[in-house]
Amino acid sequence: MLVSIKKSVKYLKPSNTILFFKKNDFAKNVAILAGGTAFSQVLVVTLSPIITRLYTPEDFGTLAIFIAILAILSTSASLKYHLAIPLAEKDEDAVQLLVLSLSINVLYGVLAGVFLYLFTPVIREFENLKVIIPFLWIIPISIIAVGFYQSLKYWAIREGKFRHIARTKVSQNVTLLGMQIGLGLITTGPIGLLLGDAFGRSGGSTTLAVLAWKKIRRLSKEISLKRIREQAIRFKRFPMYSSFSGFFNSSGVQITPLLMA
Repeated sequence: MLVSIKKSVKYLKPSNTILFFKKNDFAKNVAILAGGTAFSQVLVVTLSPIITRLYTPEDFGTLAIFIAILAILSTSASLKYHLAIPLAEKDEDAVQLLVLSLSINVLYGVLAGVFLYLFTPVIREFENLKVIIPFLWIIPISIIAVGFYQSLKYWAIREGKFRHIARTKVSQNVTLLGMQIGLGLITTGPIGLLLGDAFGRSGGSTTLAVLAWKKIRRLSKEISLKRIREQAIRFKRFPMYSSFSGFFNSSGVQITPLLMA
C-alpha cells in the first residue's frame, strides 16, 4: 500500500506532469483550450469593476434580456451541422458541411430578424421587455456572428489548430471588453454593452477564416450543390435531434430572465 502511494506521489511531480502533457496530444490540446478560456475569464473579472461604473443596473438588465433572446435563437443557427465537420471522413466532404453550415446560418439570421420585427407588437405588451425593442436589430447580427465562429471553430478542431482556438477565446473577450469600455466612455445607455457582446462573439473569426481559407481555396472546385445535399442528408440526424433538443434546452434555461423581466 505504501509503495503504491509513493509511486502515485512520484507520478504527480511537476516534471512527470509536464512530460505527460508533452506525450499526450489529447491532454495537451485540452490544456491549451482550458488555458485560453481561463485567461480570458480572468481578463473579464479584472476589468469588470470598470464596466460596472460605466453602465447602470438597468443597462445590465437590458443586456440580460438581450443575451437570453440571443441564446434561445442562436442555439440552432446552423441546425447543428457544424458539429459534423470534424466527423467527415474526407476534407472534400468536410468543406461541403462548412459551406452548408455557413449558408444556413446566414439564412437563419435573416429569418430571425424578420421574426423579431413581426414579433415587436407582442413585445410592446410587456412593460419591462420594451427596453430591448430599439436594439432588436443587433440580435440577427449576433446570431450570424455566433454561427460563423462555431462553424470555423469546428473546422479548426478538425485541422488540430487548438492554439489558434485558444487565442480566439482571448481575442473575443478583448474585443468585448474593449468595445464595452470604449463605447461606455462616449455613449449612454446599454448600446455599448450590446454591441460589445455582439462583436465579442465574432472575435477571432477572421483568424480562423484565414486558416480555413488556405485549404478551402484548394478544395473550392469540389464544392457543389449536389455534394452539399448529399452531406446534408448523410448527417440529417444533427438537425433532426440535436437542433430541436438544443433549442428547447436553451429555452428552458433562458426563459427565466425573460419571465423575471
